[in-house]
Amino acid sequence: SSNITNAAAAISWTTDEASDSQVEYGLSTSYTNSTTLNISMVTSHSAGLSGLTGSTTYHYRVRSKDAALNQGASGDHTFTTSAAPDITAPVITGVGSSNITNAAAAISWTTDEASDSQVEYGTSLSYGNSTALNASMVTSHSAGLSGLAASTLYYYRVRSKDAALNTGTSGDYTFTTSAAPDNTAPVITGVGSSNINNAAATISWTTNEASNSQVEYGLSASYGNSTALNAAMVTSHSAGLAGLTGSTTYHYRVRSRDATLNLGTSGDYTFTTSATPDTTPPVFTSVGSSLITYYSASIDWTTNEASNSQVEYGLTTSYGALTALNADMVTSHSAALAGLAAGTLYHYRVRSRDAALNQGASGDYTFTTYTIPTNTPPTIGVDSPWSGATLSGTVGVTATAWDDAGVAKVDFIMGGTTYSDNAAPYSHQLNTLRSANGWRQLTVRAYDINSNTAETVLDLRVQNQDRTDTIVTSTGGAILSSIADIIVPPMSLAAPITITVVDEAMDDDALLDERRARASLQDITPIALGVRLLPDGYIPAGPISIKLPLNHSIKVAATMEEIIGLYSWNDTLNTWQLLTSTYSAADDSMNAQTAAFSVYRLFSRVPLVLTPAVGEVYVFPNPAKGEAKPVFHIETDSADKVEIRIHDFTGRQIHTKTITAGPALVNRNNKLTYAYEYEWEAGNAASGAYFYVVIVSKGGGKTLRKGKFAVIR
Repeated sequence: SSNITNAAAAISWTTDEASDSQVEYGLSTSYTNSTTLNISMVTSHSAGLSGLTGSTTYHYRVRSKDAALNQGASGDHTFTTSAAPDITAPVITGVGSSNITNAAAAISWTTDEASDSQVEYGTSLSYGNSTALNASMVTSHSAGLSGLAASTLYYYRVRSKDAALNTGTSGDYTFTTSAAPDNTAPVITGVGSSNINNAAATISWTTNEASNSQVEYGLSASYGNSTALNAAMVTSHSAGLAGLTGSTTYHYRVRSRDATLNLGTSGDYTFTTSATPDTTPPVFTSVGSSLITYYSASIDWTTNEASNSQVEYGLTTSYGALTALNADMVTSHSAALAGLAAGTLYHYRVRSRDAALNQGASGDYTFTTYTIPTNTPPTIGVDSPWSGATLSGTVGVTATAWDDAGVAKVDFIMGGTTYSDNAAPYSHQLNTLRSANGWRQLTVRAYDINSNTAETVLDLRVQNQDRTDTIVTSTGGAILSSIADIIVPPMSLAAPITITVVDEAMDDDALLDERRARASLQDITPIALGVRLLPDGYIPAGPISIKLPLNHSIKVAATMEEIIGLYSWNDTLNTWQLLTSTYSAADDSMNAQTAAFSVYRLFSRVPLVLTPAVGEVYVFPNPAKGEAKPVFHIETDSADKVEIRIHDFTGRQIHTKTITAGPALVNRNNKLTYAYEYEWEAGNAASGAYFYVVIVSKGGGKTLRKGKFAVIR
């Protein structure tokens, strides 16, 4: 067989003699079909079969008959026709779109036979665009479309061509691309504040698209606070702020984020909260009475805020009378009371109402109107001291005064200086150190409210042992006291005068504190307490010399005058004034001249590091005989503390003493110096030798001195 197709085949054979030609064929060896007999007598035979079925196996045999009618037949043979030609286009099903975005989409479909893939698409049924042909022969097809326009209706159809070049085309389909991604933040407008009070405010704004709401706020453009995020997607926004402070300017900005998370933020805005509602009544101070007469008085007070004025008054705390309301809003108040009774005790309280209508009332106060004047003087008596008493140091003076109209005050007068006491019990602390030793008069004078007076005079003897009182005349002289040396040149005094030298410690603590504070401001360092030269403020006709000893620990490389100065206190200017000072190495003292009596003290003009330098340390009398008491003498400047330990001859400690007060300015063995002195009450001490240890402490450092002394009973 040859030339086999899907519908035909050629059968050929040869014979050994000329004969005719015929072929029997069929789907089995029964054949059932035969070609037309070809009577041509040949030896090379050929017959064509037609009308066959494609892809089918056929059985056949050939037959030839010679001229003598002898017929020969071949055995059974087969052949298979080829497939029939494919002229059917692929059948397309399952067309659809997926993965649609704003710029792309995927198109998929299936075919009943392997075929290629292509999509036609466009914004109308004319399409106008197509994907690249995908030549892969498949039955499940997919093609991607790109470069599409957002939010656009697209038309499309699919095409597939099989291996026999039969092309199938789908019907028309559509899809719509999604909107383009939102990359634009909401546009914020209409930002404003409203409903502002002392503690809250409302912030509102609008956006051009639905978005959430939040407000940042604070006392500056750094904000620091924010409202809770309101996730509702709206275009009209509002947020409340709470917990604010009254009368305060707040900064704020608003924030809104849309559905695609684009955040819009406004610029900075401000608002100011209103004042906190005033619910506090006025606070009263300085309530008092003044301008009291026999029949009237003025009541005065102040308030911490502007308010009106009114006074309740009467003979008891029930009051009963009321001044006319003064509606003026002031902080300094005054109200006049008239028509009062003379010599009568009145109760009163003040009332004030502020602008917020908060009313306050003071506590109860009293005043007494003046008694109609009489000419009867008060009575006065001195309780202590008695006339003729001997006084020293500071002494308390007490007096009793009475008057039918009332005592206004009692004056204590001594040496031209007056001290007043305006309320009973009447008393005064008399500092006798301010007066020279000798007989002095103290006048105690009482005043009643009608200016009638009565007085009593005491003769008192002033006797202070720790001072020097020397009468100096125009011939001059020298005062060698225990605390300072004073040299009065001839003709320095216009008339004889008693000059007194006392320790500065005689002054009031307030004065001492003031001088210490001023020295600190002047950046000068005191070496020790100074001395006072009396009479205070006296101005001699010529300069007077003053000598003060130096402190043992002052050791400097420069000249003493560059470091140490002798200063005087100026009561008028309230300051220390440097005198022209000269250092004497012979007696380790600083010397200067003064033109007025005052307080004098040594100061360092540069910061000093004071160490516990110690001069002479000894015990006197040594030995201590009979009833004599051993006195420890320790020369040093002001220390934090001085400790004295006494041991018997066995080494056992039998006594200790710690001193924390400052040293005294003493003159021992014709030497003026600062020293600590301690007298040991050794009444029970047996005769024998004793040892002592002295420890001087200052600023964390210590200096130790040892010695011995004897007691003879």
